[in-house]
Amino acid sequence: MTGQQTKGGSSYRDRLEAALALVEPLSGATSQVTMLRQLQARIEQQQALVAVFGAFSAGKSSLLNALMGEPLLAVSPNPTTAAVTRIEVTSGDKLRIRAKDESELWSDVDGALRRLGHSAGSLSAAVAYANQLSGAKLSSSARPAYAFLRSVAAGYEDMAPRLGSDWRTSQEEMKKYTADERYACYLADVTVSVPGGQIPEGFVFVDTPGVDSIHRRHTEVAFSYMREADAILFVLYYTHAFSRADKNFLQQLAGVQDVMGTDKLFVVINAVDLARSETERQAVRERVEEELLQLGIRRPRIYEVSSQIALAARQLASHDAGLSGANAQGDASASSAAFEQLVRQRLHLSAEQPLPPVDQLLEQSGIPALTADLQEFAIHSREQMQEDAVERTLSFVGQSLQAEWLRKKTLASAALADAAALAAAIEDGIAFLKSDASSDSSDLEQEFRVLSEEWTELQFHIGERIRLRFAGLFREAFYPGRFRGNVAPKLALKEAALELVQMLEGQVDMEMRTFALRVAGALPLALQQKMNRTRAALAKELQPLLGDKELVLPSELVDWSHLRAALDTTDVEKEFRHFSNAKSFFEGSGQSDMLAASEPGMMQSVRSEIERMSQSVFAAAKAAAVSCWSDVQESWLRELQDLTETDASGGTELSRWEEAIHSYFDDIRPRETGLMSAQRGHSDGAEVQR
Repeated sequence: MTGQQTKGGSSYRDRLEAALALVEPLSGATSQVTMLRQLQARIEQQQALVAVFGAFSAGKSSLLNALMGEPLLAVSPNPTTAAVTRIEVTSGDKLRIRAKDESELWSDVDGALRRLGHSAGSLSAAVAYANQLSGAKLSSSARPAYAFLRSVAAGYEDMAPRLGSDWRTSQEEMKKYTADERYACYLADVTVSVPGGQIPEGFVFVDTPGVDSIHRRHTEVAFSYMREADAILFVLYYTHAFSRADKNFLQQLAGVQDVMGTDKLFVVINAVDLARSETERQAVRERVEEELLQLGIRRPRIYEVSSQIALAARQLASHDAGLSGANAQGDASASSAAFEQLVRQRLHLSAEQPLPPVDQLLEQSGIPALTADLQEFAIHSREQMQEDAVERTLSFVGQSLQAEWLRKKTLASAALADAAALAAAIEDGIAFLKSDASSDSSDLEQEFRVLSEEWTELQFHIGERIRLRFAGLFREAFYPGRFRGNVAPKLALKEAALELVQMLEGQVDMEMRTFALRVAGALPLALQQKMNRTRAALAKELQPLLGDKELVLPSELVDWSHLRAALDTTDVEKEFRHFSNAKSFFEGSGQSDMLAASEPGMMQSVRSEIERMSQSVFAAAKAAAVSCWSDVQESWLRELQDLTETDASGGTELSRWEEAIHSYFDDIRPRETGLMSAQRGHSDGAEVQR
């Protein structure tokens, strides 16, 4: 991946290298050189990250196998498998497994117990409970939690000693660990490296836990990848309708993309070869487009693929070329026959009919078109991010170089003119900054008062959006199928109430994560305004000497594993009086009456949680801003104190700096801020007068 051509034909990498060559020889430019070198190192190490999302049965692993051209990942039908798998396209050879640590496992186990209305004091107690658990009378919605707990119990003896550890493994062992639920439920992540081929080196694909995972922790993992990925593949299975989990994920992604100003979603409809006609296939695509539009995805990129046909075609091509695939074991002919049989079955070909050519199969699968567009987009996205980072850094370095040059020039002038006046201004500046530092950052309150009005309005709209979804969530929890079979009505009601509460908790968590992203995005501007006001309050001759400082803010304001919505079923359970039997509940007014009666109390609880979590976000934002501002103050104080201790620069050094500054802006040409332009105009004017 090479730098894009910009700024008169030079790539951003070339400009970064040129800036280093210009700045390194300057005495006193150590911090600027360090910043440029660190950015250069990050650019060299960065990879194009593609995150793959979808429900457990959508075919994510199958799609990744098709993209890689080999059956790399186990394709498990079990919906509780939830390890994150990283596929790194590189020349290295890596197969590593990391097991969950005890806290990660306990988070998943405790959440599963809660879904069953149970609790345990320890992991061993939970395992003992799971061993006695019977799924005979459980509803379908409770079965994933039951299956997970049973798997934990089945693998506990083998996997407990491995908690918190990681180890190298073989392809065969990796498939065993990821396909067998006794082991898979203990895995945190798996890392696999493959050589470049279908996909060029430098790409990383992440197979994430299903968006319908029962584990709340996985929504935090998903949110992280939403922000970090260069491209997102969202996989839908051809025959599946949009689930609540699909909608939740896409709603949150739409919010994140809105905040970040990005559009990196690729929607993949997998297994389109199951279509019985072109008309049916087109109808499915139109349904997907309509659903996406309703969820806030206005111009989706939609790809229709058959991952199994693509993988079969590539494996058949490898066999025809006398290859057996990078990871194939055993009888290659038998493997080839299995893939041929799969193609015949999917394309409805008899044993006598010839198979289409491999190239035709690949084209028909839709995978080559997806691969080409995905690569182009991800590379462009990464290049754009890197170029923006270089532009920001070059601007910042240019500004700090100017401030240092003006400092040196001011000292040189003071040595010949009124040194006493400058010294007095410096002392006053130091006193002012110390006073400002001891004022408990009260001036930041002005920025936060303005922001809090906007944030309070956002809180209100969060509550309103969830209120508008309440009826739909209620009906999803209290649905007719839950009350069929041998399940006791009282148990079914409790399960429905618990599911409703958990869905509402998920809605609050989802909205608050996006809200925190908006809050974090407002901090740099607030700090910049504070910086400008403080600098303007200093003596005029000091202002050009104190440049903007890099604002170091946390990438995540709060730890979402410790800040989650917590609701209970009380407001719903007290309205169980509206249920007498399933027939009257669903055919009469029972369901509507219970919904109407429980909504006010539940929404009051939801709004209370929004307020509680918002206050935590506000407090974290303020703490981050105060800490960042404290760093700026300390840096400025050091610079002013250094001015009182530094001798004037010699004429030769000052000339070297002056020449470098002019070359930097003429040759490197960073994006100039208003302050930089003003400083440059001031210094250019001084040069003319001189």
